[in-house]
Amino acid sequence: MTARKKTDSIAAPFEAAQAQAADAMTKALKSYEDLAKLGQENLDAVVEANKTAMSRGQALNQQFVAYLQSAAQANFDVFKALTGVKSPKEAFDLQTKHAQASLDESIATLTKLGEDAREAANDVAKPLQARTKKSLDTLMTKVAA
Repeated sequence: MTARKKTDSIAAPFEAAQAQAADAMTKALKSYEDLAKLGQENLDAVVEANKTAMSRGQALNQQFVAYLQSAAQANFDVFKALTGVKSPKEAFDLQTKHAQASLDESIATLTKLGEDAREAANDVAKPLQARTKKSLDTLMTKVAA
């Protein structure tokens, strides 16, 4: 065997190893880029969910404040009306009517607020649920590869 053939036979495995290492590095960089993109998309989903939570929370707060203002005004109106009653029965009837109306209004408003809060929570969760599914699918694909 000549020196040239010996050198070639020794160099061949190193060249193959170098090619495999370069291929592995290219695949690793691609995986890193894919995971970085996935992370950015997940972060974007969290930001979107937070925006939705803030706007829906603000709307719920406004509804609740409007309810409190309405209830306070109704209480003031009843107090004012009580100052002009002529008999205890009239006062009792006025208070009974107000209590029933107040209870009905409270139940209706709090039911609506509960429904709106549930809907808001679902809206907040939507982008996160979608990203969770996408992330798991992507990671499972990477693990399987």
